[in-house]
Amino acid sequence: MKTSYCHLCLIPDNGGGKMKNFGICLVLLAIAGVECSNGASNYILLIAPPERGHLNPILELAKQLTFNRTDNDTEILVSVPSYADVNVSSWVTDEGLNYIYSGIAHDVTLDDMHQFSLMDSRNLKNYLNFVSRMAQLFHSFNRAAYETLLPILRKKHGKPRVIIFDLNMLWAIDLAEQLGSIPAIVVCPFLIDALNLPSMTPRWHTPSYIVPYSPSTFLGRIQLFFYRSIVLPYQTHFIFSRIYQRKFDYEYFIKKYHLSVFVSTAPPFEVPRSVINPAIHFLGPFLYQNRLQPMTSNLLSWLNDIVEHNDTLIYISLGSIGLLTREQSDKLVTAFIQLIETKHSSQIRVLWARGNTLSSNDSRFRLEGFVPQKTILSHSAMQQQRSLYINHCGMSSMHESIVFGIPHIAFPLFLDQHQVAQRSVQLRMGLYIDKNNFTSNELIEKILLILNNPQIYRRNTQKIADSFRINGNGLERAQNIIEYISKYGRDMQKLIVSYDSQMHWIEKYSLDILICFLLIALLVFIIIRIILKMLNRKQKKE
Repeated sequence: MKTSYCHLCLIPDNGGGKMKNFGICLVLLAIAGVECSNGASNYILLIAPPERGHLNPILELAKQLTFNRTDNDTEILVSVPSYADVNVSSWVTDEGLNYIYSGIAHDVTLDDMHQFSLMDSRNLKNYLNFVSRMAQLFHSFNRAAYETLLPILRKKHGKPRVIIFDLNMLWAIDLAEQLGSIPAIVVCPFLIDALNLPSMTPRWHTPSYIVPYSPSTFLGRIQLFFYRSIVLPYQTHFIFSRIYQRKFDYEYFIKKYHLSVFVSTAPPFEVPRSVINPAIHFLGPFLYQNRLQPMTSNLLSWLNDIVEHNDTLIYISLGSIGLLTREQSDKLVTAFIQLIETKHSSQIRVLWARGNTLSSNDSRFRLEGFVPQKTILSHSAMQQQRSLYINHCGMSSMHESIVFGIPHIAFPLFLDQHQVAQRSVQLRMGLYIDKNNFTSNELIEKILLILNNPQIYRRNTQKIADSFRINGNGLERAQNIIEYISKYGRDMQKLIVSYDSQMHWIEKYSLDILICFLLIALLVFIIIRIILKMLNRKQKKE
């Protein structure tokens, strides 16, 4: 790592997780301004919101760029705005990464995100309310990051080589333009509707990860047509554009600013679609596995004991912001206790991450706060034939389940998680539980069905994991593209933009040529009519 006074803008973990006064940092930044302005600004900036589902892929990519770098002179800086009540800098620094102060969303608390996760998004009215609330939350993160980063980065007296940002951090585009047409890359977990990219498949036939409508039935096609023709434009122009206070159209941004798109998944888990655009890169899951976080010695001993006794492990994690009702928690606990206390071919044990608000007196039912998830999933206790992962079907969690070859119970909480869950069920990697309409007995039956049939669910999960490897390591491919763009800037991005993307729609659909042909045909028709009339007159005269 190149040493520089510019590092004074990095905020260390405060240990307590609560917001502290950042005045010291700002004073140090002002003192260091001269040194920063005199030095070369050789860095890549990654921007993400403080929501784990969107932050994790950015962190994984930052780890690849930091720990596997080919240019030791290039700094990798990660920007994540904090909540009003929680300083998130440790989420970055605990991974061994450099955090650059990114402001505070003063009107958003962590509990606001928890309450947001409880909103229903299953019918149209609730869906639009959900999307509107989501836009408000992410707009606050955008504003905090933009207003904080712009003066800080200008003081560095140089441009970042590349800005890489999460799909919802839209103002990163403005940041790139204000700093001088910086090449930018948008990262998204799948080709969701907000990108609205051109496709060889008619848009109203393209499956969505946001709504449950399927083009495989007539009713589903009607619903998709209504969604894409009416709901999606309304959502884009009257919700996102209004709340974000700017145009929200990624198809337009990709053309105008020559954005590259990193899709951190790939077919067949990504719904196959006819998208041909060299600016879109299907890279597969962003999972950095070279530096797994250590777990506590007590937890490690507990897992090793499972392997030693050939017990069965059920691991449950429902995300960082997802909340359950008391009734839902009670149903889960009842099912787990019954599984533990009932005699099976091997003793069942349960590990519940972020379940420390509950209580258990049974050593076979372990409740933890934070656990290093990839470390857990890679442990021998989870790699046995009889193991199971219950997750909320966020794309990062689903990717981890697939990459580590572990079948799962899909327990989605909101929005795209329902469709991610349905996709995993279609591929026979797991079974679905409706959080609002399930019983303890149903959960027990589905858990045992998966545990007793590894030749189906574990094998299919491994099959999809192997399919991801066909295209190589997604993070390494992403790094190669980033380094190339870093070297050649937007000139490189312009070279891979689809040739027809800059065409006027009249040219793109050859309407000018068709009109020309029609005019020629009309002219020929008129000439023939005139000739025929002249011949008729001549015949009458004769």
